Amino acid sequence: MKAFFKNILSLFSFIFNLKNLKYYWSQIIIVIVPIILVLFSNLPSAIASHWIFISLFILALILCVIYSLNISQELMIKIRDVGELEHQNNDLTSFLQTTPERVIKSIYKYLDFGYTERITVYRYADSHFVPIGRYSKNSEFKKGGRNRYPNSEGYIGIAWKQGELIIDGLPDPDKQFKGYIREVKTKCNIEEIVISEMRMRSRSYYCLNLDNLNGDPIAVIVFESTNESLPKKTTEIKNLLDSSFGHLIVDMINMNLPPGRRAV
Repeated sequence: MKAFFKNILSLFSFIFNLKNLKYYWSQIIIVIVPIILVLFSNLPSAIASHWIFISLFILALILCVIYSLNISQELMIKIRDVGELEHQNNDLTSFLQTTPERVIKSIYKYLDFGYTERITVYRYADSHFVPIGRYSKNSEFKKGGRNRYPNSEGYIGIAWKQGELIIDGLPDPDKQFKGYIREVKTKCNIEEIVISEMRMRSRSYYCLNLDNLNGDPIAVIVFESTNESLPKKTTEIKNLLDSSFGHLIVDMINMNLPPGRRAV
């Protein structure tokens, strides 16, 4: 019995909630009318003598139901529109997040890089570098590495401090692995174990800072190859980055990529 009265109270609480009245007031009238007929047994005789007023009441009730159905339909349309907007927003966010990688891929193709090259953009944030875009035709080289790199480590750390860095002619790690490690360690601050665990042991690098409109560096872009030298001259690469390609990467970094997003 207690459960029955509890359900009745819950029903009336829902019915007379002001927020629910906005959409369900005509249904509330439909519920209340039969209750009135049961509680007031003399009402049928009164209805017979006032049938004109009752007819008008029923007509008004029908109009209420129609109006309520229209309100409900409008509500469903609004809910659907909100869902579509959220879907479009998610699609736009996904597109913006992949835009730097799309630009990098365009640069890669323009420079006619092959399976022995890779391009990566590292954004500077909180004394670390965060990879936000990477491309290589070589699927193994394209894979992401660490989530972030200390600003004092590797060639990107040197490039950040001096604006750019050119390295070429490193020993072939497949033939002179120890010599390769020794040569890399003499040129930059990096642990031997880090070099050993590198998925791509490049022999040539071109690292260049990317500056915002104020001329302040915000990222480092790295061109690297497992060959003794890059397939394009560094002057040609730099001229390309001074064009709309470089500006587009900077704009995308400023517009949509918070520090911490990892390259795919």
